[in-house]
Amino acid sequence: MGIASQAWGIARDQAAAYTLAGSDYGPQNALRHCIFAGLLDSWGWRAAIAELIGGAALPPIFGLQFIKPLLVLYGATLALRVRLVLWAHEKFGDDGCGNVATGTVDSECDQRNNEVGLSIGGPFTANADVITAAKAALDGGRLFMTPGPKDLSTVVSTAGWKTSPWMAGGPQDKDCSYVIKNGGTPMKKIPTVNVEDLPKVGQQQIPTVNVEDLPKAK
Repeated sequence: MGIASQAWGIARDQAAAYTLAGSDYGPQNALRHCIFAGLLDSWGWRAAIAELIGGAALPPIFGLQFIKPLLVLYGATLALRVRLVLWAHEKFGDDGCGNVATGTVDSECDQRNNEVGLSIGGPFTANADVITAAKAALDGGRLFMTPGPKDLSTVVSTAGWKTSPWMAGGPQDKDCSYVIKNGGTPMKKIPTVNVEDLPKVGQQQIPTVNVEDLPKAK
């Protein structure tokens, strides 16, 4: 299992254990992405340092001189590789309502929360410290979510999430019929047409013409 898969598993479990509200668009989603980005950054840095040290320590033996610069380069591109993983996760991930790729408010929240997670992670940051800092970011309002399960069109701070509509009557999850994509209209508000209101065949009023009213030929 790769670093990204392991980090995502921990982030998913930790976020779900902390709150069941808003697995997408809400506070759980915000926490999950923050932890994921933080762990990915921390683990990535450690792997990069190991690669740099390993590459620099290779003896000048024939054949290894080609591997050494590749290892050093691979380690030096850590930040780019971490951001590539996060970008791919958003580009090909599902918002929980069947919308794939960026373009939803959920994706906008995810990208902002990823940035906070990256600021938490680091080569010397332990897993427990990443998780603790991410929870503090959620409770302190540094992360982002939508206002509630039926208000999925705007981005707000997670400050006060425990008393938000996400927790009204207990943990709530998103209502996919209110999802807005690419600035469009919420699915809930698309006008519908009742088939019963449509004119029936044979009931349409066809205009009639009185022959007596037609102009006479001269």
